[in-house]
Amino acid sequence: FLQCKEKVRTKPVLCIKELTEIRKILVDLKKVPAEKEDPSVFGYAWNADFQLEDYLFVIVGEFINTYKGGIKDSEVLDAFFHIMLLVLQNMKFSEYDSEECECLYNDILDAITMTSTSLNYYLRLKSIVDRALRLTRHFSHSICNTYQSTMYALGHELKIDSKSVAVYSEALIRSNIIYHFSNLLEAADCYLLKKLHYPPYVVI
Repeated sequence: FLQCKEKVRTKPVLCIKELTEIRKILVDLKKVPAEKEDPSVFGYAWNADFQLEDYLFVIVGEFINTYKGGIKDSEVLDAFFHIMLLVLQNMKFSEYDSEECECLYNDILDAITMTSTSLNYYLRLKSIVDRALRLTRHFSHSICNTYQSTMYALGHELKIDSKSVAVYSEALIRSNIIYHFSNLLEAADCYLLKKLHYPPYVVI
């Protein structure tokens, strides 16, 4: 892990890849029945996995910040999609709609192995990005509709201002790896809209 951290600045994709491999080991360890494993080791595995998930959030955020001006060429677009693949793996580890994550992972992997500059290639990428964005929005809506309504009721009983509850719910969404996944998708979407000569907005 410490060797992995040294590559954050120079090789973020490689760093995230190695971090993903570490999480895979921990996820496999967590699947071992507790009675067959040393309780302390079992607890350490869970704690380490939570911490690595948080660190992944930081690394992906730093990667996105290096491209604040947006995606400028197909090489950067390719790097973004490779990061998305790794993030999807980590979302599966965290049990965020595992089946949909698996489908998106396979779709992206299949698409980027057929790299092209044709219209059909960009249309295919656009359809995948749109599907993935629906997944991220579903997560946000679930937090707002389920968690937030419950917290409003609890906040009312504890005499906590409703605005404070709303801010906390927003923070919960923005501190999750899915938030950065949506940022990766939106950056890719902007680039694809330009390549396809589509307007930068959805006409309702």
